[in-house]
Amino acid sequence: MLHKFFNKLSLIHYLCFGLFLFFIIQKICIYYGFHIGFADLYYFDNSVWNLIHGNGLFLSYFNKSYFADHFYPYLYLLAPLYIIKPTPLWNYLFHAMILTAMTYPILDIAKHRFGKKGMIFTLILLIGTYTFRRQNMQDLHGDILMASFLAWIIHSFYFSNDKRAFLLTLLLPFAKENFIIVSFFIGLYFIFVRKNMKMGVIILSYSIVFFLFLIKLFIPHFNTSDYRHLARYSYLGNALSEQVRTIIFKPYILLLELLNAYKIAYVLLIFLPIIFLPLFSPYILLSIGVFAQNLLAITKTTCDLSTHYQAPLIPILAIASIDGLYRLKIKLPTLSYQRLTKTFKKVAIFFLIINLFAFIFLDLRTLIITKHILSANSVLKLIPKEASVSASDHFFIKLNHRDYIYQFPGIIDADYIVFEDIEPTIPVNVNQIKYAKKLWNTGNKIKLLKYLVVGEYGTGNKNRYSKKVGNLLANPIFEVLFNENDVYLLKKKKRL
Repeated sequence: MLHKFFNKLSLIHYLCFGLFLFFIIQKICIYYGFHIGFADLYYFDNSVWNLIHGNGLFLSYFNKSYFADHFYPYLYLLAPLYIIKPTPLWNYLFHAMILTAMTYPILDIAKHRFGKKGMIFTLILLIGTYTFRRQNMQDLHGDILMASFLAWIIHSFYFSNDKRAFLLTLLLPFAKENFIIVSFFIGLYFIFVRKNMKMGVIILSYSIVFFLFLIKLFIPHFNTSDYRHLARYSYLGNALSEQVRTIIFKPYILLLELLNAYKIAYVLLIFLPIIFLPLFSPYILLSIGVFAQNLLAITKTTCDLSTHYQAPLIPILAIASIDGLYRLKIKLPTLSYQRLTKTFKKVAIFFLIINLFAFIFLDLRTLIITKHILSANSVLKLIPKEASVSASDHFFIKLNHRDYIYQFPGIIDADYIVFEDIEPTIPVNVNQIKYAKKLWNTGNKIKLLKYLVVGEYGTGNKNRYSKKVGNLLANPIFEVLFNENDVYLLKKKKRL
């Protein structure tokens, strides 16, 4: 039986399985290596933990439901797994599966257009792209789930399966409340490209009604104010209706916002590595809403290539590049097409080399486990599950499955206190570049390179609580249970 199963597998399945293994191994290393952001992981993990305790997607630390900020109903899918064992590792498994599911349609289309070599080349380009790799270093944001749906929707369009594309589009609202940035243009694609007026109109109507329901009724129901993320576009107006009117009747305001060096650089950094190939494919239409969301926001975060806001662009631009290149292959004379492919390969190699440096100095640290990290994981085993704890940020995330937990340096009535006391390689209150040059020039090259490659955690808040640490260590009420590699665990002594 297994023999028959493996005989049915092709190269694309093995490539995707290998990619899945890398994703899940990296996620596990990120978790045990403490390379995790406080707020996001806490949002996901604590809300699901509260869900299985009958409190809905409630966030204990922030005293509100997750629905007050985002519409992430897919977190309910994780709840049964948290009953087995409450751990963010379920989140990471789901995350790795979604990213792999997003990649498969891209590779399948590449194989269909350019064969096995084209498929392998596409995978190399994806892995060699920082934005793609970064999606696995994020937490499981709705944009990433949306990207997976998008990949299969475009795959359905490519193979003329409009019914499947239609049904998948109906699921987009359950990824994130801003789904309309892609579903609206999918509706237009149905109408103008697929010539399917019925499906297009249904998608457009469905998108508008569902979007308004979420941001006008559902999310405000869990909050004390309106949908806060509209504030990113406050220069267009305070209310959504004002913002829409400004876009329609005062487009010059949009132009002024777009004529910004940072945003122009953002667009160039996206299109230069793929030599503007997506512009030759009709699939580029599907990216208009995502680009509008990112470029028109007043915050720089949406134009940061490392963020989850870029996730929906990955399948669109990847498949549009494949399709655009194939269309040019048909239209261009043979010699012109050969010149184009040579140029593309040279540009690809150039950006792959740049991304190699990005991997060394930004990604590699997620796979490295230091002595300090081993000590940090060891100390967690010494804290009873029923105990009240005061924990610094990184420990706080891993200890939230309890009724009483406080963020250090807040103590209140904690029985245990766990924190790091690390001297940073580069102090936080100095010019980082000048200090790095000083280390290099004074013979501390190895120390600096280790800092740049391996990184540090636990140092950022030292200035905030260094005085508190000194007072605690001298306080007779607490005894030191653990002191190893700059990791401390203190326990409150029992009163006689």
